[in-house]
Formats: sequence, structure tokens, C-alpha cells
Amino acid sequence: MAFSACEGEPGGSPVTLERLPSGVAVLTLSHAMERNVVTHAWADAMLTHCASVRADTGIGAVLLRAQGPAFCVGADVRDMAGHMDGLSAHIASLIDHAHAAIVALQTLPMPVVACVQGVAAGGGVSLALACDSVVAARSARFVMAYPQLGTTPDCGLSHYLSELLGPRRALQVLLAPGALDAAQALALGLVAQVVDDEDLQTAALALVTHLAGLPHAAVRGAKALLLEHSHAALLSQLDREKEAFLQCAGTVEFRARVRAFAYQGHPAEAPSERQALS
Repeated sequence: MAFSACEGEPGGSPVTLERLPSGVAVLTLSHAMERNVVTHAWADAMLTHCASVRADTGIGAVLLRAQGPAFCVGADVRDMAGHMDGLSAHIASLIDHAHAAIVALQTLPMPVVACVQGVAAGGGVSLALACDSVVAARSARFVMAYPQLGTTPDCGLSHYLSELLGPRRALQVLLAPGALDAAQALALGLVAQVVDDEDLQTAALALVTHLAGLPHAAVRGAKALLLEHSHAALLSQLDREKEAFLQCAGTVEFRARVRAFAYQGHPAEAPSERQALS
């Protein structure tokens, strides 16, 4: 590979940025041991790096990739379970940070390609779909997750699914049991290319290098013409998603599902029922 493949340090930044001589910026989700969960620190790092990339006129395209066996599993549900006191406020803050990161990524003026392996779940699906193109490993799985947790989508997932599939098909996909495999995601048009797992990094880098080699002004202009209307719609939908999510977060059922999901297999570590429902 032409870029670093080293594993991130557990205490290091959850997102790293590398610039390649080809004019490609590589954003790497680097908390592999935590399956690249969405946190406040993750969102802050994404915002910082996206601002840096946006200001660099030498960057022609961006590759978003992840270390470890999973692309991104969305928010840390166990962290939610640790904030049962003030859960809604905690979730509201996390949503605000995550939504700002999604907007920063989608509104980058140059093309962004996501390189997805393993599981993309919840906000991880949104993150992939916020990119302009997705290259997926054959083993990739896309898990909507929200209904099972007792809540509605965030991070723009309702916007992306509806835009790509139409409202009815989007609802069917969102509420369907299980996960979408890579072939199903390709058939739906959620991903642009599916390759063997061992070829994923090479295929994604080849695509993003091609994009970076095109005339920057023409590519940026084309992206603006095609997607600016979508950006405006995304901002409105993100506000609606936050409101709907917080309504669900205030229910007893949501709190119970968070607790059950977070401590499955470890019931002794769970807070008491009184704490969970306080």
C-alpha cells in the first residue's frame, strides 16, 4: 500500500489524517479495538481533519477507511448505559457532535470514497453513505440497528436511505431484520463496488487516486452542482432526526433496550433496575 497500515494506539486519536503525494487525503478510523465507535472525541477529530482537508487546495480526493475488523459500529451503547442519569442530555450532546462531523465530511468540496470492511452499524452506515462513493469488501455487513435499540435513525441515515432508495424502499430496508450483505447493498445502489476482502484497500485507493488525478476545479464544480441541494436537505433532516431520537430516548423501552444490549452476557455488571429507570 502507498499509505501507512499500522494499527492505532489505544490512547491515540480516534481518527488520523495522512496526505499522499498523489493528492489523496486518507482519513483513518483508528480505534480498531473499540470497533471505531462514534464518540465526542471521534467527532472532534473528524471536524479538525475535515477543516484541514478543506483548506488544502492540493487535495483532489479523500479516502475514508478504518483499521480493524469493523468499519464503524456507531455509538457506544455501553457508554450510553453508563449515563442513565442524564441520558437524554448525554445523547443530545453526542448527536450534536456526530452530526457536525457528518456535515463536515459530506460538504468537503472534493470527492470522498469510503472503504468498508466488516460491520458498519447504525451511525457507521450513515458515515459510509455520507461519502460520495462506497467500495465494500465482500464480507461487509450493513446493520441499521436503530429499531432494535428502540429508537429512530440519526447521523443522516433517514436522509441518505430516502434519497438513494425512495421513502418506501428506505423504510423497508430500515425495518428489515438482520443485516444487508455487500451484494445486497450493491444491488440497492448503496455501494458502488464490491471486491474480495484482500483487494479492498487496493481497489479503494485506485479509485480515489483516479479521482484525485482529474482537474480539481472541474471535479469540485461538478460535485457542487450535483450535491448542493442535497446538503441543504441534509441539514434540515438532521434537526428532525435529533428531535425524533430524543423523543425515543425518553421512553422506558429505549432505556431498557440500551441496558440489555450493553450488558448482554454480563448482567452482573449492569446497574440496578432502579438506576436504569431513574
